[in-house]
Amino acid sequence: MQQRGFTLIELIIVIVILGILAVTAAPRFLDLTDDAESASIAGIAGAVRSSSDIVRAAALVARTGTTVALDDGSYELTADRYLEAGEVCKSIGLLAAKQTATAASAPSQDGGYNCAYTHGTTDGEDSSTVLITPLNVTDTSDCFVQYVDNDNDTDVAGDGAPDITQNTTCTAS
Repeated sequence: MQQRGFTLIELIIVIVILGILAVTAAPRFLDLTDDAESASIAGIAGAVRSSSDIVRAAALVARTGTTVALDDGSYELTADRYLEAGEVCKSIGLLAAKQTATAASAPSQDGGYNCAYTHGTTDGEDSSTVLITPLNVTDTSDCFVQYVDNDNDTDVAGDGAPDITQNTTCTAS
């Protein structure tokens, strides 16, 4: 009676060939870089919302004119009781604790993100904007977090709260 089957060397060769195919084909199907960038932008947006909410809650408890101390710096509460746009990047750790973004300052590039501050006027009202974008994406218009400090109730909802928008259609370079 003769046994039929594969020899051990034939099985090892097949396993090696399958391993080589898996190593070369898997990255093409499992490119998770864009998903990771999108998730990081969603995380930054959550951190911005949380910082703004913490300062808002502290303002409601302490009243206007006091200083709120957070882990990375202290923030003077304003009449509208929301986080100022110039403090956003500092509050989520993208600027040094003692540094505040101003319209004249160059965009900060800490932690793999560009944090740009602009100040302008919309419909005769002051409005400050912070735009946070990753450094390694090809099109930053599709991958950003934007914080608009709505002074004098110039926001869409009309409640004086900042507008925080995000776009997570990221394409890594």
